[in-house]
Amino acid sequence: MIRDPGLNEGNKSDLLVEQLDIFPTLIEASGVGFIDKSNITKQLEGKSLFNAIKDPSYYKDYYAYSQFQRGGSNPDYNVMGISMRTSEWRYTEWLKWNPGSNISKPYPVWDTNYGIELYNHSNITIDP
Repeated sequence: MIRDPGLNEGNKSDLLVEQLDIFPTLIEASGVGFIDKSNITKQLEGKSLFNAIKDPSYYKDYYAYSQFQRGGSNPDYNVMGISMRTSEWRYTEWLKWNPGSNISKPYPVWDTNYGIELYNHSNITIDP
């Protein structure tokens, strides 16, 4: 939930957002003055939601990514669910997850897939 006093009071949006989007939004909303002079927002993964705050219909097709780990401390069963969600669909792949070590970063093992899920969140059924 984001609120900017005096800007579009009382409007709501069902826009899917990621936690990554909060920092670029705060930078743009604060108007600190260095956005145009630097490329800080280009260095961030998230997208500013400031235009969506001004006009809730600004983004039509937006998506969000998420990850969810299963297996916990069991080294033989490290599985990561990697999902992409839109307003209508969620697609998830459950992949083997290499937790990395002191000298390597964690990463998914893309050729070891434990399952694929596709969910329709539009509440519309289609009978073929």
